[in-house]
Amino acid sequence: MGDKRLHSHMTYLVRNLDYGYESGRKVVLEVMARIVTKLPLALLVQYLELFFLPLVTRLVNDDSTTCRTMVGVLLKKLMARAPRKQLDTLVDLILEWAGGSELLLRRAAAQVLGLLVEQQGSGAERYMGRVLSALTHSVTVSLSATETGGEWESIYHLLTAAEKLHAALAQLPHTPDYLSDVALLLCSRVLHHRHTWVQLAAARVLGRALGAIDPKAQGGVGLRKLLTACGGAFALVRGMCAQVASDSFDERLSEQVLRNLIHLCTALHHDRKLVKDSEVDAAHPEDGEDDDDDDDDEGGARGVHGVSLEDAAGISHRRQKDEEEEGEGGRGGRNNIGKTQSKKGVELERKEEEGGGEGEGGEVEVVAVEPVRAVKWLFQRLSHIARRHNGQRRTCVFQFFAAMGVRMGAGALLPLLAQVTAPLYRAIETDTESSRDVRGKDLAQEVVEVLQGVTGHDLFYAAYNACRTRQKLKKEQRRSEKSLKKLLDPQGAAAARIGKNQRKVKSKKRKIENHKDARGAKRLHHEEDPERA
Repeated sequence: MGDKRLHSHMTYLVRNLDYGYESGRKVVLEVMARIVTKLPLALLVQYLELFFLPLVTRLVNDDSTTCRTMVGVLLKKLMARAPRKQLDTLVDLILEWAGGSELLLRRAAAQVLGLLVEQQGSGAERYMGRVLSALTHSVTVSLSATETGGEWESIYHLLTAAEKLHAALAQLPHTPDYLSDVALLLCSRVLHHRHTWVQLAAARVLGRALGAIDPKAQGGVGLRKLLTACGGAFALVRGMCAQVASDSFDERLSEQVLRNLIHLCTALHHDRKLVKDSEVDAAHPEDGEDDDDDDDDEGGARGVHGVSLEDAAGISHRRQKDEEEEGEGGRGGRNNIGKTQSKKGVELERKEEEGGGEGEGGEVEVVAVEPVRAVKWLFQRLSHIARRHNGQRRTCVFQFFAAMGVRMGAGALLPLLAQVTAPLYRAIETDTESSRDVRGKDLAQEVVEVLQGVTGHDLFYAAYNACRTRQKLKKEQRRSEKSLKKLLDPQGAAAARIGKNQRKVKSKKRKIENHKDARGAKRLHHEEDPERA
């Protein structure tokens, strides 16, 4: 085949990349993939740029997900066979796009840079400084530009490329401008972006950055510098708590935020200097949002009514017989906890009492360690979220409590048991929504077993019963206030009773209508199925 005819065939394929039907575009891409794979390198070099630019255009503009995936695979094959000099020329062109003001060019540059890093692997080391700087600059431009419908896509692809760069190059955090670049990539506007995909991509980049730095190396200097560059450890923790509390918090975001929270909380637990007490005090009003039926976590191991863990244990044992006669729903949870055996193999910070050994081996005491202020704030904030919300948010909080309980040990966990047991108690015994969600209730039981293995059965049982006692006292207080209101404001009480009756009537009508609809749908199903009829 002559050069002129070969060029005619190549041009024909390129023109049909924007064919009107998806099936036709897929055929063209398959033919081009075979050509890129089998064509001699000397000929491929002549047509590489002719293929490259139209393929990048299809990567951004094609409506079909399948076609975009095929284009990405084809671009990686092209870059794999391209000579180094020609590849460097293409990289310079892509970096120029990333620094421009055109939205579609920045998005295309982000996607192609991600493909380049995937294909090159460790070979992308010679580009890593320039690529990271270009990604950072492009994110800054995208944030400062006027928000349009597709702006979030550009930021998402830029962050995805940054994550791939971290995954491919372990030496990336040691580059000179790494901290300044990451600080711009992980600014608050990116971490708290309105779109969930951007939040997820930013959380993944943060996880990569935290995992690439040894928190114990040089006394934690590297980690401290990274957190300072990103706005501070406490700002990151508050931002992640806001993500957990968000209505758009889904399973994929939950997994990554959970990893980041565990990493940061572990660092805060081991290094008290990461967060100043003044930062925690300034953020304290954010948590003045107790529910009417919740306990006050600021008391630590002591509840709002001054009931300590030890006193609660005694109260609960004295009232156990009365509770069983009342037949309350909390009996099942109490029995489950009472029957759970403490798990072995968990390292506990325990110390035998000297000279006071009752029994053969003497009593074993858990030495309580004062928690870091920021860690206590985090546990309290997540406890509020888990009590108010069900589903994925509560699952994330319970998994965090279990993981951090094992990591921190019994001594550090003991002062935080009030915050931990409150949502667990609600999920197991009092929450009607979680009683319908069997998985959530089973997870709460598993977390209870894990934490009992850390602190020991008696201490956790005392904290759990302290929570039950506080809930009972609050319930009795609400009942007395309701009775007193009937005496002091009979008209208001009558209006409330009328409103309650009206709501019952509406609920009954709604149930009847739903039942009729269900019966009608069932009858229609039988009429449409002649075999069953």
